[in-house]
Amino acid sequence: MKPNTVTRAWRQVTGCCIENTLARQALAEMVGTLVLTLVGDCVLASLAVFQLGSVGLAAAPLGWGLAVFLGVLVAGGVSGAHLNPAVTVALATIGKLGWCNVLAYV
Repeated sequence: MKPNTVTRAWRQVTGCCIENTLARQALAEMVGTLVLTLVGDCVLASLAVFQLGSVGLAAAPLGWGLAVFLGVLVAGGVSGAHLNPAVTVALATIGKLGWCNVLAYV
């Protein structure tokens, strides 16, 4: 797999690289899911704290959309950014992902 720009930048900054492909993909899924959850929950928390009323009807879905976008941006180049266990199981069911990898992704 050809390293993407983020991987090359990480390697230059830290001087380290995870050589095991499955470990790298599992870590990317974990960080992508972390970003998704953190950004999405922060959007909802800010709406609750600032009590924006009707603005929240548009801000909540837009905020979660941004959260999904950032999660895919973080994990997409390494693991495909499943971010949802249902996607991982579905890909394994149709044969596009090995069942041995499902536990690492989920």
